[in-house]
Amino acid sequence: MYYMPQQMQGPDIFTDAVQRQSVSASLYRQLADKASSNEEEELLSQLADRQEAQFAYLADMYQQVTGQQPPYMRSSQEISNFETGMQQAYQFGMENAQAYWNGCQAAQGTPLQSILYQASADAFQQAEELRRLASGESRGEPRRDHGGEPYVVNIERATEDNENFRAALWTGEHLQLTLMSIEPGDDIGLEIHPDHDQFLRIEAGRGRVEMGPREDQLSYRRNVRDDYAVFVPAGVWHNLTNTGQEPLKLYSIYAPPEHPYGTVHATKAEAEEAEHHHHH
Repeated sequence: MYYMPQQMQGPDIFTDAVQRQSVSASLYRQLADKASSNEEEELLSQLADRQEAQFAYLADMYQQVTGQQPPYMRSSQEISNFETGMQQAYQFGMENAQAYWNGCQAAQGTPLQSILYQASADAFQQAEELRRLASGESRGEPRRDHGGEPYVVNIERATEDNENFRAALWTGEHLQLTLMSIEPGDDIGLEIHPDHDQFLRIEAGRGRVEMGPREDQLSYRRNVRDDYAVFVPAGVWHNLTNTGQEPLKLYSIYAPPEHPYGTVHATKAEAEEAEHHHHH
């Protein structure tokens, strides 16, 4: 399959997006042809139709911006069977969501930013539909990340019900809310966001906040518990440790977003692994 180089600029980002749309449409169409039930064929045909429409839109935009016909690239390997093809399409869909998100971040302040943001959201939703279809789950299951659309939620209940270390609930172009659950004795992890302000609110549990100008100078320390809010300015080192006996339940708001659309990290180890791949 076609994979995205780690570092791309301007036209390269656009070219990659167009090619990814072309590959995805081809994969969905192949899967629809191999589907064994009417439900599978209908859903996959709908996904293929949507992907082809998105490809046509991006291809038209590409021609308007560059004055050239877009490059066409299809999957380099045919789908051998339905089950394997579903796995390939899901994996490629998640890679697309991350690639579009990276492109969106690199294209800030340009017309490409909103286009790639929407492409990332669409790719994640399509991958989730594939996952639900492969696992036999109901197609009516709500998706985790409601970003990009109006949304109202009982945030206290959503935060307390969350069992994941981190789960994105709403990711827009300029703001993101993630839910977090920190195990007793564990912490978020010492970090700094050079260009992001951050807000955290504790809904259940007890913890200790540490902040400072350097990672070895965390001179600002406060104990926190449910109903406490924490404000973290950009460029400040910070950490939050669970000092209680129960999971520390909180939500975090970033402006602009910090994590890719649809991010779900079941454990802290999973989150650290994702961060490692993001920076390498």
